[in-house]
Amino acid sequence: YTYNGSEHTATVSGYDPATMDISGNTATDAGDYTVRVTSKTGKWADGSTDAVTAAWSIGKATQEAPNGLIGVAPTTEGGDGKITGVDATMEYRATTGNYTVCPDGEITGLSAGNYFVRYAEDNNHFASSDTVVTVGEGTPLADCKITFNAGDGSGSMDSVTVKAGTYYILPSCGFTAPADQQFKAWEIGGTEYKVGDSYTVNE
Repeated sequence: YTYNGSEHTATVSGYDPATMDISGNTATDAGDYTVRVTSKTGKWADGSTDAVTAAWSIGKATQEAPNGLIGVAPTTEGGDGKITGVDATMEYRATTGNYTVCPDGEITGLSAGNYFVRYAEDNNHFASSDTVVTVGEGTPLADCKITFNAGDGSGSMDSVTVKAGTYYILPSCGFTAPADQQFKAWEIGGTEYKVGDSYTVNE
C-alpha cells in the first residue's frame, strides 16, 4: 500500500470473520505492520493454538514540487532579498550547500541568486523535487527534459522539464508491468534508483 491519508486494511487470504479474530490489519500512516489472526475457539483444526501472523506495510507517498513561490530582489548589497509563499513543511538551499527549514510565510536576508525549494521528507512522504526561485539576478539555468522509458512494460508517462542543478525525486511508476512482473527500479546511466530517491539533473 502507499500512504494516501486514508486508512488501509490489509487483505488476508483465508480469513473467516465467523470463526477467526483479526488485529493489526488496519493503519493509516506509512510504516511496517503485523497482522495477527487467531481462532475464536482458541485452537485451529490441527490442534495448534498459535496466532497466524504476516507482515505488511504502507509506503511513503511522493509529493509535487511547491508552486506559488515568489522571489523578491534585494535592494542592498548586503542582501535583503526574500522568497515569499513558503511554509515550515518546506526547506531551501542555495545552488550549493545543504537544505535549511523554511519559516512560515517568507525567507528573508537573501542575496541575489538562484534558490532551490522543496517539501521536506516526513513520516508519510518522500521529499519533493526542487522548485527553482530566482531572487534578483540569478544566473540563467538550463532546462533539462526528463523522459520515461517503459522498457517491456506498456502505457505512457508525461515528460518533465526541470532546471539544471535540480534535485529531482524519482516518481512512482505510471507504466503497466508485463504479465507476472512488477516494477523494480528506475535506471539512469546504468544505475538503479528506487521511487523517492533524489537525483541531481545536470543534462
